[in-house]
Amino acid sequence: MPSTHPSVTILNEATALVRRRAARLGTEPVPAPPVTVVLDEAATLLTDPSSPAHDLVADLLTRGRAVGVRVVSRSNRQYATLSELDAAAEHGDL
Repeated sequence: MPSTHPSVTILNEATALVRRRAARLGTEPVPAPPVTVVLDEAATLLTDPSSPAHDLVADLLTRGRAVGVRVVSRSNRQYATLSELDAAAEHGDL
């Protein structure tokens, strides 16, 4: 039974888009806007091979490079003071 986790749904849609773009490579080039996939739990998905989305992420990254998918990661947020860091931890923003 396929997973219905929201991350899996998003990754399935992104992978389908990459495959459609790849299928058009042999035909007339069609300009396409960038595709951005943002997953809150990306670190978990990338490091946990048992995650239902792990294979989808790997497929998207490897096949996507050929059709212009780029991986961009945000750097970790920096906190100016210890109190800002504590407040972020209390609010679950880390």
